[in-house]
Amino acid sequence: MKTKLILLLLLPALNFNAAEYDREAAERVAAFLERISGPPSPSPFLREVTFSENECNSYLNLIHIPLNLPEVKHIGLAFAPENTISGEIQLDLQGNSYRLIPAGLRKATIEFSGIFECSNYLGRFLLRELRVNGASFSPHLLDELMQTVQLGQAEKKSLFDWYPLLPGLKQIRTDRGSVSLLY
Repeated sequence: MKTKLILLLLLPALNFNAAEYDREAAERVAAFLERISGPPSPSPFLREVTFSENECNSYLNLIHIPLNLPEVKHIGLAFAPENTISGEIQLDLQGNSYRLIPAGLRKATIEFSGIFECSNYLGRFLLRELRVNGASFSPHLLDELMQTVQLGQAEKKSLFDWYPLLPGLKQIRTDRGSVSLLY
């Protein structure tokens, strides 16, 4: 549950209406991710594909969330130059597994921005700004709270940890309104 909550906090979003999502665009992104997760190509050259914010938001809201993150009611991405990402995520944490989370935070809107870094097939999102239900929080304070919740665990996770990129990806770059995936 704690790892899932960390992932939920790291995923940015903007307010989009369901009518703005494109099923074909979502399926193109899903097909690409499926293709690169297979055996690597023997090509020694790095290849690149670029997706728009709308394509990524369509994929997240029409395919990824329903399959993997039922607690998320809405998610999206806003890309800017130099790997800057911002957005908003809407959560609805119901059920016994979330009983320790204060009731006022079970339905939450999380807004944030930061920088995505990549190195040696690893990535991390460095939060710069974080707002939960309109209140500002220090990302470092949130990280400290996460460390406290993980007392007694052999390996503690941090918001600032490096994680493996999706299989097949080597680098991720953003620009205004788009993300480029290098594979």
